[in-house]
Amino acid sequence: MRILGVLAAAFLLWLAFPPVGFGVLVFVAPVPLLLALRSAKSGAEASVLGYLFGLVFFTSLVWWVAISTRVGAPVLFVFMPLYVVPYAWLVWRTRHWVAWRW
Repeated sequence: MRILGVLAAAFLLWLAFPPVGFGVLVFVAPVPLLLALRSAKSGAEASVLGYLFGLVFFTSLVWWVAISTRVGAPVLFVFMPLYVVPYAWLVWRTRHWVAWRW
């Protein structure tokens, strides 16, 4: 179920960018991701979910890079999702904080 939430969040966020361009989805697209990260059993699972989100989202967003460079695209598609991993772990780590601590 968590994987479906992550995939849904990546798809919804992709819809917010061109060529589709439903920009309003930017505000609701992260909700399935955040719910999936909050319900993860461990920090490692949250990190894997974050990587999966980044992999699906960034690959679908910058697919055109593969047209211009066959060598750079796989490297880009592997390393760009790493930006999401610390964020995913941080969301999991702070999942029990009450609102006033923010």
